[in-house]
Amino acid sequence: MLSADYVVGFVDGEGCFYFGKNAKYNRPSFNVTQIDRDILHELLLVFGCGHVYYDTHGTHKNVSEFRVDSKSGLRKVIDFFDINPPIIKYDEYLIWRGLTLGYINKISFNDIRFSNELQTKAKELRVKGYTYKKIAEELGMSQSSAYKYGRK
Repeated sequence: MLSADYVVGFVDGEGCFYFGKNAKYNRPSFNVTQIDRDILHELLLVFGCGHVYYDTHGTHKNVSEFRVDSKSGLRKVIDFFDINPPIIKYDEYLIWRGLTLGYINKISFNDIRFSNELQTKAKELRVKGYTYKKIAEELGMSQSSAYKYGRK
């Protein structure tokens, strides 16, 4: 089985703490996308939850995804990263963690007022002309997260 340090490093490079609209609901998920399916199956063992999805004919042909989106599974992911915090994606994790715990505990997101510092910083950098790659480097997040947070 993979060590906790290996998982943290791997997730810092390849993982995504996602929270966004799915149909009409706000839904969190934890995702790792990779061509190597074996490592994704190892993540199933480490976290004890989730699924591995295969894209054999879509836009990301032969790319697989490990995804956790059930409430019980998300709780296991939070428990793991509370003990073994990500290094590069630490701020991103903390924001995702707060939103995900609110989701798990059925807090209405219409009633939540919070300052999303990463989103504010990413938008400021984007206005300054930074590329999404540069924003990701500056804020320690994935390029997909930089795109999500930095859109004008």
